[in-house]
Amino acid sequence: MMKNISHTCGTVILFLLCALSFAWSSVALFAGQPPVRTESVSKTTETMLSDSGLETRSYPMEKGEPAQVFLPKFDDSGFRDR
Repeated sequence: MMKNISHTCGTVILFLLCALSFAWSSVALFAGQPPVRTESVSKTTETMLSDSGLETRSYPMEKGEPAQVFLPKFDDSGFRDR
């Protein structure tokens, strides 16, 4: 009877060790190098506030929101220096 319990405990411990080893190897396999991020670089220009050629443009108050000027996808190229 004692030998049977000892054999069962040994089998359970061996199973648990194998399961833990498999889990850790899976984590290590998928935790490799993070993907390389590429960032887009856009050309920027500097306009001084004291520049005589500074022009500012805007939408009238009631027309900006319907044109969705607050969204990142809004094309503001018409507002930039020409």
